[in-house]
Amino acid sequence: MSRQAKQARLYLSWGWAVVPVGHRQKNPTSWEAVTSENIHEHFPVGVETNIGVLLGAKSENLADVDLDCPEAIVLAPYYLPGAGRFGRETAKASHWIYHLDKPMQTYVAKDEQGSVLVELRSALGDSKVFTVFPPSTHKDTGEAIEWDKDSIVTPIEAAKLLACVKRLAIACLILRHGGERAAREWRETRDFPKLPPLVHKHIRNMNNPPVRPLPAKQTAASMGAESLFDAYNRAHQRDWGEPGKGTCPICKHNL
Repeated sequence: MSRQAKQARLYLSWGWAVVPVGHRQKNPTSWEAVTSENIHEHFPVGVETNIGVLLGAKSENLADVDLDCPEAIVLAPYYLPGAGRFGRETAKASHWIYHLDKPMQTYVAKDEQGSVLVELRSALGDSKVFTVFPPSTHKDTGEAIEWDKDSIVTPIEAAKLLACVKRLAIACLILRHGGERAAREWRETRDFPKLPPLVHKHIRNMNNPPVRPLPAKQTAASMGAESLFDAYNRAHQRDWGEPGKGTCPICKHNL
């Protein structure tokens, strides 16, 4: 039995709907859900494949918080409750997986230029939304997509998770445009820092109705996350210092 077949069997036992995906691909080869009887047909031994999981009602109200920017990866432990996490070498823990109390549609948070910051991906009814799950191979980089060993898929209220994702998106923009100091001040005082007018207006629109940061004890923040935060700031000299040099360990940009 292939590794993907073994994992698919486990996912099926959890009530998740599995779909086959080609090796280094992002789209299913079939939308027909895999069953325990045809696992070997879709994930044969000796053939490299990816594995997909349908989100939403088809998989016990499964949701994927997809972190699409470097700031989101850095800040997620400060704004999201603990979750099952997976990612790849250059985007570790970029997917946070939850079980919701009820179905919901996908929510996408974008920056002022229209680029995606973070998505809360799920689906209502028969809508087909899926994510490539471990063990798989990333399409563009060829990197292995793997679970974080110490993470656990967490049940949470849909409304609470949506509020957390909105807070995270706002924090991403504050970190990007205002630096670490501004991001910490917003978290601690709930006061918005001075930012470029277009960004400030965009955040005000995102923050309607208002959302507030969670207390630190309710988030997944850890020393490892603190190290990521520090590494990002050192690389980019976010405390208003001179531009950093070398390559940022988080976003991989040459500085």
